[in-house]
Amino acid sequence: MKILFLSYKFYPEVGGIETMSDILCNGLHQHGFDLKVATTTTATGNEQRPYQIIRNPSKKQLLQLHFWADLVFENNPTLNLSWPNIITRKPLIVTLHTWIARVDGQKGLQDKIKQFWLKRAKKVLACSSALAKESYPEASVIHNPYNDDLFKLNPAVTRNKKFVFLGRLVSDKGVTLAVKAFDGFLKKAADSNATLTIIGEGPEKENLQQQAQQLGIADRIIFAGTKKGEELVNLLNEHEVILIPSVWEEPFGLVALEGMACGCIPIASQSGGLSEAVGQGGLLFEKGNVDALTDCMLKLNLDEQLKHTLISNGIQHLKQHKLEYILGKYINTINQVISKR
Repeated sequence: MKILFLSYKFYPEVGGIETMSDILCNGLHQHGFDLKVATTTTATGNEQRPYQIIRNPSKKQLLQLHFWADLVFENNPTLNLSWPNIITRKPLIVTLHTWIARVDGQKGLQDKIKQFWLKRAKKVLACSSALAKESYPEASVIHNPYNDDLFKLNPAVTRNKKFVFLGRLVSDKGVTLAVKAFDGFLKKAADSNATLTIIGEGPEKENLQQQAQQLGIADRIIFAGTKKGEELVNLLNEHEVILIPSVWEEPFGLVALEGMACGCIPIASQSGGLSEAVGQGGLLFEKGNVDALTDCMLKLNLDEQLKHTLISNGIQHLKQHKLEYILGKYINTINQVISKR
């Protein structure tokens, strides 16, 4: 079967949609699908993929690709890549990985066009129930998988650090909240050796460093920069707890699964689809509430039985998000759409 996979953002860029596109494309290729990817992301580096990637395709190329395909798989609405479907009318599957709305929650003209576009699809999928409910109630829910070939326990690594944050250093991710809560933890906990490792880069880095200085805890916060691959996995394996204090409504929260797979217990804000990503494997706190986050950090620090319970729950939760399990759901959906063509 020939599948044209559309992804506005793609490897080597880093982000939720980019990661999901890469995971799905590799999986579909390994299952024997004839795959071509169209994206607006330009190439950097030399790493290749075992399928053809057409970057910044012309209008003529896009039309040719759409005519070539048996099915078009649109990984998040991508109107500047999917418009030829109006002409070719090939079976279309659209997945939702983020909200169809502006940052303030209002729907602009482009969002309304995307809502209309979804009605053309044979099947619409959403990565969380929260996202489906808000953006397209008719969508079926398939939660995101994590890369279980990469993110796993490493017994050779000593787990001797307390807290870690992983993500872009932007205000939406609530990193300043994590720093404030960590300061509160240090003032109340008996653990005088606790540290907070911040993995990632972004425009808020300088402000966060100044915040740490002002609070007098700069020596307890490690800015690790961007980490990838085995280096990232090993660093996560060194920590007990991963903080996910997002202050915006997360569509899902893949970082929770990646952290759990490396043995970290997530503490996440009650935000969007994050509760679905965490499941019963972590603790949730009121979005934006520093004291509530600090309380969760203190609670885990004192309750060993709670830790064991959450780790055990997390192991079971991860089974429902392994790549082959989730990929099977996508393949079943593709086959159902094609069979009804």
